[in-house]
Amino acid sequence: MVLLRTLLFAEAALLAAAVLWLVFELLTEQPASLVSALVILALTVVAFAFVVAIAVGALRRQSWIRGAGIGWQLMQIAVAAGCFQGTYANPAAGWALLAPSLVVIVLLLAPGIRNQLGASGGDAEALA
Repeated sequence: MVLLRTLLFAEAALLAAAVLWLVFELLTEQPASLVSALVILALTVVAFAFVVAIAVGALRRQSWIRGAGIGWQLMQIAVAAGCFQGTYANPAAGWALLAPSLVVIVLLLAPGIRNQLGASGGDAEALA
């Protein structure tokens, strides 16, 4: 459970860094399309909030994080696949996204983690 939480909070921290970088770029550079730059920034902020919610849910042992976490990791795997190919291929970035995503999925599906995230965890109050 500690590794799962660590990876989720690391992903959140990296998304926070991405938000800060995008804001810095928006303030210091002239984007080709201001609307596109703002939409990308907004999507990154939403992704950050989503991953923070999953990480906090992991701290509280809430069962809903399994589906949300796996969904997020699958999106990261799709981005990683794109990093391995194309004109701007960056295999290092692809592996940096792919490896932790696979570890988080395995952890979320592991019986020990599933038991800790069951109804006896953070969702027990909702069932009572």
